[in-house]
Amino acid sequence: LLARAAVGGPILGICGGYQMLGARIVDQVESAAGPIDGLGLLDLEIEFADPKLLRRVIGVGGAGMALRGYEIHHGRVHRTGDPHWLHIGPEVTADPATDVLA
Repeated sequence: LLARAAVGGPILGICGGYQMLGARIVDQVESAAGPIDGLGLLDLEIEFADPKLLRRVIGVGGAGMALRGYEIHHGRVHRTGDPHWLHIGPEVTADPATDVLA
């Protein structure tokens, strides 16, 4: 991945793959290992925290494209550099123990 990034090749990270592209991961939920360095390809840090997020989201992506989806994760993204490319609007939070997002 680092070699591909060095020549400007595209890289896609989904879920944990996205988290590993950042500078650092701090997991206080599932690990006692302490902070772990990521690949440093994105200016962000990931912090695992409770409660687990489970929510519907709507937002606007690049070129004003409307987006709908859901989030489900413990990781919180703390951006340290580049501006956001996705802006999330109103959200509906759910309880993962009792709610199903369909």
